[in-house]
Amino acid sequence: MEELEKQITELKGDLKTLIEKEVKAMEENSKGKMDETAKEQAKNMAELLKSVTEQNERIDKLAAKAKDNLNLGFQGIKSFQDVLEENLTKNLNFLTDYKVNKKGFGFDIDKKAVGIMGSGNNLVGSYLVPADRQAGIINRIYEQAHVREVMTVGTTSSNTIRYIQDNGGEGGFTTVAEGALKPQIDRDLEIKDAPVRKIAAYFRVPEEMMEDIPYLGSFLTNVGLEELKLVEDQQVLYGDGTGQNLTGVNVNASAFAAGTLIVPNANNWDVLIAAQLQLRMGRYISTAIWVNPTDYTQMRLSKDANGNYLFPELAAGLSTIDGVPVIQSTIVTLGSFLVGDFRRGAQLFDRMSASVRFYDQDQDNAVKNLVTIVIEERLALPIYRPAAFVKGTFATAKTDLLS
Repeated sequence: MEELEKQITELKGDLKTLIEKEVKAMEENSKGKMDETAKEQAKNMAELLKSVTEQNERIDKLAAKAKDNLNLGFQGIKSFQDVLEENLTKNLNFLTDYKVNKKGFGFDIDKKAVGIMGSGNNLVGSYLVPADRQAGIINRIYEQAHVREVMTVGTTSSNTIRYIQDNGGEGGFTTVAEGALKPQIDRDLEIKDAPVRKIAAYFRVPEEMMEDIPYLGSFLTNVGLEELKLVEDQQVLYGDGTGQNLTGVNVNASAFAAGTLIVPNANNWDVLIAAQLQLRMGRYISTAIWVNPTDYTQMRLSKDANGNYLFPELAAGLSTIDGVPVIQSTIVTLGSFLVGDFRRGAQLFDRMSASVRFYDQDQDNAVKNLVTIVIEERLALPIYRPAAFVKGTFATAKTDLLS
């Protein structure tokens, strides 16, 4: 940015100096005896000088705006660990002086300012108290992605989301003669409630961890919050709606149906393409395909009798079907699949974003110098359009495609 500003300044100065020099030379040489052509040229040069001045002002404004946008661009994108470490740093006085304060505290994590939370994002930085050990915790890879990352996420201040579920309908628009009876459209709309549910757990850690922000942040990210997201994934995909469980997508999804489509020698890849067709015929567009890693691997390694890969694109590492990501998750039941419009068919509402709380007065913490860390969130999941999701097993779906 500094180099750009320098070049703009030099360019403006050189151009303005050149034009002023030419205008002055013309005026001095003419000494009031310019013919009409010379006068016209001088007039044009003067207008050009005015235009250059105006352009310089615009350049100044654009340069300032570009600088602001550049700064905002770097400041607006934060990893989950960035936000977590900021919160820990804000509470530095509680962390570093915890033994003196002896008072529980906590903070909420604003996920609106956070990018995708993945195991590849590491906390970096020096320890507050130097020690001969590795920074943070070596990451354990949990999942390729979490369901939250492919869904529309909102917030709520209520304990229940009341919404209208669209279950299809009968009738439709058509051309009508003058004075003739118009057709009736019947929509099967149902009022539903999606209650807010809590996901929570706690850890007990040594007080010494409170003095080490990078280590603590890494621990909370790679162990605490990743474990929480695994349960969230399970609830969103497979929650059965009983007790304190969410009513997940799989419970509401439509069963796979090949319809009139017949595919000889159908395989798993064919099943996923056919499921996308089923959605498209229902006027939905799939945004994500969820499969078990074992099923994905079997698809990727499938070969014909000559040893050639059946799916060369998949064998090369491409994990999309017609641009739709194929996401591997151990949450997905082996041998099954789930395809859907996760952007419009359902929505995730945060009643309380993932929060982190610290307590020293718990059980025998005082005599063992331990701190209890509670991590929890509250969320609801309305399913607006059940037909926007298709579920099934590969075995049953392949049989359906063959007949």
